[in-house]
Amino acid sequence: MKIVKPGAEHDTPRGILGGAELSQATTGATNIYMAKFRVPAGARSRPHYHANCESACYMLSGRMRIRWGERLEHTVDLGPGDMLWVPPHETHVLENLSDGEDAEYVVARDSPTEDSVEVPDLLRVDPESERAQLERLKAFKADRDQDAVQRRLADLREAARGTANLLPAIKAALRDRCSIGEVCGAMKDVFGEYQPDF
Repeated sequence: MKIVKPGAEHDTPRGILGGAELSQATTGATNIYMAKFRVPAGARSRPHYHANCESACYMLSGRMRIRWGERLEHTVDLGPGDMLWVPPHETHVLENLSDGEDAEYVVARDSPTEDSVEVPDLLRVDPESERAQLERLKAFKADRDQDAVQRRLADLREAARGTANLLPAIKAALRDRCSIGEVCGAMKDVFGEYQPDF
């Protein structure tokens, strides 16, 4: 048996702080890894996955949002006492939900080493591309009949409250120059936003 005492924190490649760990390097373990991590207040990790192992997370303190999926399209929020299973090769990002409190958690893996693999940051948009797109959208919205847009969005919301096919109302809204975001927003007003039940 070997005891691993609390030690100094260290930076990890994925942008969070690691603490003491039980691993092949510290104990000679051959098929297990366990460590304490901290996400500082207001911080988030870089997108990453763990290639050759399953992971289990146990929240000690604070609140985190986990984004996962090919485009980080899924989310789940964790608080103290929550446990989370993460399969191999699942790209994810950890976000501390508080600007004033750190989030701490323990991770266990069925691998004796930390095998984090960073992936390109899927949430960052080049500022120049963002500025150019906003200018195009502003020009698009300035060159349309605002009353017609509002009527079409109202028609779409009304259709969404019923049982009829929404495609004709969507096509009419797009034909009168409603933006994709406005069309999606109108449907979201009626249907809400999916939240996974974990």
